Amino acid sequence: MPPLTILLASSPTLTLSLLSSLSYTILLPSRPSPSRTATKTLSTILLALTIYLNPSSPALLTAGLALSSLGDFFLALSDTSPPAEPKPKSDDDDDPFFLLGLSSFLTAHLLYTRLFLLQPGATPLPTLLTTSPAAWTLTALITTMLLVLIPRAGGELRVPVAVYAAAIYVMGLSALALPEGKEGVVAGAMMFTASDAVLAVEKFVVGPGRRRWMGYVVWGLYYGGQVLIAVGF
Repeated sequence: MPPLTILLASSPTLTLSLLSSLSYTILLPSRPSPSRTATKTLSTILLALTIYLNPSSPALLTAGLALSSLGDFFLALSDTSPPAEPKPKSDDDDDPFFLLGLSSFLTAHLLYTRLFLLQPGATPLPTLLTTSPAAWTLTALITTMLLVLIPRAGGELRVPVAVYAAAIYVMGLSALALPEGKEGVVAGAMMFTASDAVLAVEKFVVGPGRRRWMGYVVWGLYYGGQVLIAVGF
């Protein structure tokens, strides 16, 4: 993997993406607003553009990053569009922007899974599940996450959350199956997975506003993971 300074020097869009990400980090404590939404979405749009402009980059990677930026946009709209009357947390299933964001990221995970499994030398998933302690650990973590989240999710959200968790799990397994030389991609995929897990805990377990530090953790893991996946290819 080329040093980050070389990548930044050769890619203005990647530099702008990193600057936009830093700007969003600064804006995190502020109230949701159109400018904060734009800054967040721009970070991943520019990352997708960086990959698109590189002719050697896989189309699946570009599509995954583009869908991730769309998911960022929808989730940001979810934050900026509170209901007219206060409702219990379990009524998040009435929020179309949240479901659209979930669908966008679900599709991105599926595209990443396809991309990882297409790599020459990738370990077959059945083999991985019987030989890899890392795969066993991921299985245990996702199972625990489901046991914690499903009872707390709203009625209509339980199936989408379960499907999304399954997609995260398969994406993580497919990353662990990558051949040698893709360690940065594996680390990025694990960060992406961890980001989703922390976000789910914040949304369904502790609730917004109670753990402000979680926003920084979610964004740092998510954006850093996406950069590692992108640069790794």
